Amino acid sequence: MLSDPDSSFVFELSCVDIFKDAAALVYYFTNA
Repeated sequence: MLSDPDSSFVFELSCVDIFKDAAALVYYFTNA
């Protein structure tokens, strides 16, 4: 992992965004 706290923080935020997008797609398809 990167030792720069700012970079790791941004990386975690991007992972959360990807997870939310995936969850939204799963929710949409399961309730379509």
